Amino acid sequence: MAGSTTTALTVVEPTSMPITTLSGVFAMLFTGLVLAGMVLILRGPVGRALARRIEGTAGQSEGLSLAEADELRGRMSELEQQHSRLLELEERLDFAERLLAQPRDPARLPDLGAER
Repeated sequence: MAGSTTTALTVVEPTSMPITTLSGVFAMLFTGLVLAGMVLILRGPVGRALARRIEGTAGQSEGLSLAEADELRGRMSELEQQHSRLLELEERLDFAERLLAQPRDPARLPDLGAER
């Protein structure tokens, strides 16, 4: 092979990180972001609600004293009384409206002009 030149191919090793290392870094970053988001959410009102639910005090009012509870019971009793009174008044009004809506018989009405 006279006159032919051979060129040798050189294999260049990549100097950057391999793909498996990059995917590991991205997985760690994603995990860190998810954990940071969970911490932010759980430290807010959602976290407090979950804590109350776990403690078993989710449905109870915070800071309601016995005097305030008695006052609320009294107000509820008054409200129920007023409601029943309102229902009675509505029934009376309906009765009066029905009476007024009935046609009147002119023969039964007194003659007011004859008395003068």
